[in-house]
Amino acid sequence: MPDEISPLTIVREPSVPSSNIKSWGWMHGTLVVEFQNGALYVYFSVPEDIWLGLRVAESAGKAHHDLIRRGGYECEQLRSPA
Repeated sequence: MPDEISPLTIVREPSVPSSNIKSWGWMHGTLVVEFQNGALYVYFSVPEDIWLGLRVAESAGKAHHDLIRRGGYECEQLRSPA
């Protein structure tokens, strides 16, 4: 994980309208996603336009899958599901 940003210091939006995603936040290309099951992931080198697309998507879970998972961004799991 890059040393510049600690993903745990990124302020996450606490009320994502999703049955799958609990919270998320973005700072300088680092995206942090907390899932309803407790899993916490950090994604690296995510462009701001992708982050903005996530925030306005009709379905946060589908947008995460289509834009982030299929986008092939490097990620690290910080916490396993509960």
